[in-house]
Amino acid sequence: KIAVVGGAPAGLEAARVAALRGHDVTLYEKTDHLGGQLGIAAVPPRKDEMNRATHWYERAVVAAGVTVLLNTEATPERLIADGADEVIVAVGGRCATPPIEGVDMPHVMDSWKVLAGEQQPHGRVVVIGGGLVGAETAEYIAQSDCEVTVVEMMGQIAAEESSTVKPFIMEDFAAHNVVVKTNTKVDRITADAVEATETLNPPAPTGRPGAPAPVPAADAPEPETQAISIPCDCVVIASGTAPVTFDTAALEEHGIKVTLVGDCNGKAADINRAVEEGYLAAIAA
Repeated sequence: KIAVVGGAPAGLEAARVAALRGHDVTLYEKTDHLGGQLGIAAVPPRKDEMNRATHWYERAVVAAGVTVLLNTEATPERLIADGADEVIVAVGGRCATPPIEGVDMPHVMDSWKVLAGEQQPHGRVVVIGGGLVGAETAEYIAQSDCEVTVVEMMGQIAAEESSTVKPFIMEDFAAHNVVVKTNTKVDRITADAVEATETLNPPAPTGRPGAPAPVPAADAPEPETQAISIPCDCVVIASGTAPVTFDTAALEEHGIKVTLVGDCNGKAADINRAVEEGYLAAIAA
């Protein structure tokens, strides 16, 4: 009996493959739907086809013989009581909270909750973080007549995006007057502004996107910076993913093998790695 905790891509693939291999598989999902982050990934412009993956998995796990329990919290006690021989934990990630002064103020929002429709930015909005999630969230917010500014520490935004899609993001930014502030580090959030330090003469980028910044030469000029203040009504945090924790101690004390997959397994995964980890956990069961 294999219990899979979490109905996002890693958990869905683990459950599907384990069931096809002949195991008795139960998938526990605490919400009323499957898909995990695929649900919010499909919200930004041009991304609705991401829903196809969720719809396929919804059919595939049932066809494989998986027992799917929605609206079910899979506590260690519940898993032990249900007689699980092995548990694959795929509880996913959450929007990471950066250590910025003022991040806990009431007008500061979570990009994941914004995409899920749980929070609604208005007026002048500063998006902190210009990675893929930050850029797509900013593009989504800009559709609702907000004045959007994206603040990113690195020298470019959406560095992980493909060269075929990124031009469409930048065209949409231009059409909606989205302001992009790269090479800019947020210092603090106040009630009506984001205060930051902007580097005016950053070193020229070298190597692949996301690679470590080159070590400056000994005679390189000191970076020139300036303090800036960006007025805002709302702030949206999009500074990466943090793993959701799941206490495995009680399971391990009962001799139950536990495997973590996907975003909860250390470094956040993209969908490809999440599915691969779920698959590998299932074939090792």
